[in-house]
This record gives sequence, C-alpha cells and structure tokens, in this order.
Amino acid sequence: MGITTKLLLILIGLTIFGCGESKVTTDEIDNTNHKLTLKYSNQGTTNERNLVQEKALAEEIIQQIHSRGTITDEQADFLGKCFSVNSIELNNLTSITDKQAELLSTVSHIEVNGLTSITEKQANFFGALSSLKLNGLPALTDSQAKSFGSLLTLELNSLTALTDPQAESLSQIKSLSLNGLTSLTAKQARSISKVPSLEIDTLREKTTEIVQQVNKRGTITDQEAKRLRIICLVDDSQELWLNGLTSLTDRQAKKLNKTRHIQLDGLTSITEKQADLLNSSFSLQLNGLTSLTDSQAESLSQVGILIIEGLTSISDAQAESFSKTPALFLGGITSITDLQAKSLSRVEQLEISEALQPVIDKYKNQ
Repeated sequence: MGITTKLLLILIGLTIFGCGESKVTTDEIDNTNHKLTLKYSNQGTTNERNLVQEKALAEEIIQQIHSRGTITDEQADFLGKCFSVNSIELNNLTSITDKQAELLSTVSHIEVNGLTSITEKQANFFGALSSLKLNGLPALTDSQAKSFGSLLTLELNSLTALTDPQAESLSQIKSLSLNGLTSLTAKQARSISKVPSLEIDTLREKTTEIVQQVNKRGTITDQEAKRLRIICLVDDSQELWLNGLTSLTDRQAKKLNKTRHIQLDGLTSITEKQADLLNSSFSLQLNGLTSLTDSQAESLSQVGILIIEGLTSISDAQAESFSKTPALFLGGITSITDLQAKSLSRVEQLEISEALQPVIDKYKNQ
C-alpha cells in the first residue's frame, strides 16, 4: 500500500467524533457491572466532531441513567464534556457524588428533582450552571443559597421555609420558583420581591383563602392583614378585593397600605389616619363612602386611580384636591359648581355622570 493511501486512511480515522478535549471513537457497555467504558483518543478538534453521533450517544447514556437510577463518574464526565449537550434531565437520580456534580457543572441546564439533599460542594458546583431544578429538596442551608445566587433560573418547589440570609441570596436570581413555600416574613418578602420572575403559588392560594374568609365575616384580624401585606410585598400586582369588609382599624390599614390594588366598598366611613395610610395604593376603591372631610380628600388625592362613586356631592376644597389625582371616578356626583368643574377639568382621566360632563368640558377646552 502506498504512502498516500496510508495517510488518507489515517485522516479518515481522525474524523470520528469526540467530547471536550478528547474524542470518543467507540463505547462498550459491560452489562454485568452495568458500567459504561469509554475509549478516548486525544486527537481531533471541535470542527471535526460528529455532533449527530455524539448527541445520540449522550441520549443513550441518559436513558441508561434513567433506567438504573444511578450515574457513574465516566457517564458524568462524558455528559459534562459533550459539545452537543446543553440540557440534562436526571430526575431518577436519588444521589450524586461531589465529583459527579463537578463533572456535570459545565452543562447549562440540569434537572435533578429526585435529590432530597445535597452537600455544600455540590451546591457550589451547581451554582455554576445557568438553570437548575431541585424540586425534591425540602431544605437549604444559608451557604447553599449563597452558591445558588449566581444562577439565572432556579426551582425549589419542595422548600417550605426560608431564612433571611437565604431570601437575600436568592434575590439575585432572575427567575425563581418557590411554589412549596408556606411562610414568609416581611423582611424575606422584601428581599425576594427583587426577583424579576417569581412564582409562589402556595402564597397566592393563601391570599384567596384569606380574602374569602374576610369577605364572609365582614371583619379582618391583625394576623390576616399582616399575611396579606407580606403577599403583596412579594407580588405588587396582587389585587385585594375586600368588599365584604365593614370595619377596619388604623393598625390594620397600616398593614394593608403596601397593596397596590385594593377595593374596600364595604366601608361606609374611614378615619383621617386611614385616609393617610391608604393613599400609598396605586388603585383604591371606596364606593361605600358617602361623605369625606377636606383633609381626607387631600390625602386620597395622591392615589393613582381613585374610585369613590358613593359620593353625591363634594366641596370646593375637595374638588381642588382631587384635581391632582391622575384618574378619578365620581359617577355618583349629582351637581357641581363652576369652581368645582374648573378644578375637576384638570384631572387627566375623569369619570363623571353624562349630565355633568358638558360643564367639565367647558373648562377643559379653555
């Protein structure tokens, strides 16, 4: 055989695929020991890899891990070095070694929902990923939470409670799922509210339960008000429709004043302090009120969207205060003076009866 022919055969042999800095040329499964032995050659570059074959072998290895419920160091090493492997689902694994976690830490996305505990080292290795799902983990240490702080996406849906340091560490994550969480402090809520995409379904379900109980009884306890406050700190889009509530203390109003959207149509009167506390809401509905003091109107004018359709009349001073409200709903007003109309014409979005609209328009067009 000529030299040229020999060189050609050698070059063909070098094009067999590989992972990482090595290249797999064959694989051999020892069915007796349930062990995958990989034979590597140290030649070849990324451009020479046969990604289709590499991906097929990776899928075969993942299926073996699923069926056996265990992973070997060789399998972890192969998957960690595979150029074609970006995401791995290993939910049948119930245990993993520190070395295996390190070998897999080069993969971007990993699901290991079968793990119920991890070591500090494993948390540190997993923290190097982009996305991690550990939905079987019932508890977390502060140092593990700190390691996870660099992740982009994290799911810990079996976690039922957090410490303050853990909440602060996890607040650095872009997308966080804590659907098993059953309790949260105000400090923890303020921390994790910084997460751009946050899921805590258990707390949202608790909100619905509390709201239903309050509306049925017509009263709210301080503890219920506190829980609703915490939930609203976590999710500022949360709407509280407490229209069955017929009484409210100043203390309870203070706990609810972080709610961006709240309806309290069952209240027929409020105190000066409550008006001052509730004005931090973005949207406030008080359709049960039939009268207001001038100072209450001044406080409530700071609300972004104010709905008080139970009022049938207002004073000149109240109209002047309400002129600063971005959106105002006064559908119950039956008459206004020219001075009041001039003030209300400055409201950017005003809803008033059709009979009074021409009076408003006269000043709005001037």
